[in-house]
Amino acid sequence: MRGWLFLALVGCAQAGAPNGFGLGNHPDGGNQVTLDSPSGIDSPNQQIDAPMIDAPRADAAIDGPPQPTSATLDENSSDTPVMNTGISCANSSYSTAESYYRVFPLNMFGVSTAFTVNTVTFGVEYYTGPIPVSVDVGTYTGTVGGAQLTGTFTPIVSNIAVSVPNTAEGDNTVLNVPITGVTIPAGKQLYVEIDVGDGSTGDYFYYPGANTAGENQPSYLKASQCGDTTPADVTTLSSDPSNTIIRVTGTY
Repeated sequence: MRGWLFLALVGCAQAGAPNGFGLGNHPDGGNQVTLDSPSGIDSPNQQIDAPMIDAPRADAAIDGPPQPTSATLDENSSDTPVMNTGISCANSSYSTAESYYRVFPLNMFGVSTAFTVNTVTFGVEYYTGPIPVSVDVGTYTGTVGGAQLTGTFTPIVSNIAVSVPNTAEGDNTVLNVPITGVTIPAGKQLYVEIDVGDGSTGDYFYYPGANTAGENQPSYLKASQCGDTTPADVTTLSSDPSNTIIRVTGTY
């Protein structure tokens, strides 16, 4: 909402003016000065319209500074997790340490100025903990949309711990993580990394929230235990399609 500042003019009346002089409003809206003839002289009253002086309009408005525009960066066609769709590096007993990524080129979303991140949102399909889960946000320099992310990740904030509730298949858990202190310069690419710890300490599992509704850029997974030491397009790691749910909300 823009701020408005109104200017108002208030007139002051003068009382007790000598010789019959007075200030008042003319019926047609002008300022009126009436000259009374001296006593004993037959002379008609004369009316002289004083010139109008332009003053600031009472309803003149001064715009405040422009307010930020909110935007959601979302590459998924749907943000609802679907059962048995998330991809994880796991065996029959636990899932291993792994990281999930999305990269958001600001220009692709019509953002031509710096973008301040407020919230990272991601889905969870299945979770038995405690497995540590954290979020990193920063800029990515490199090509997006290929089979791997081979460029440079520059974190701005790292290891933002997330409390993930135990989640069963069908719970459709979606978590919102507040982010502060992250502004992505204009023209850059914002990346989000969901970092998941190793579940072998207690036979724990993590599967990300995902669906098959489609996406306009790939999601990526790095899981060294499964041989993927560089973030790889999730759809190339499994015969089943899987679009990992990660989105970002902020202002510009």
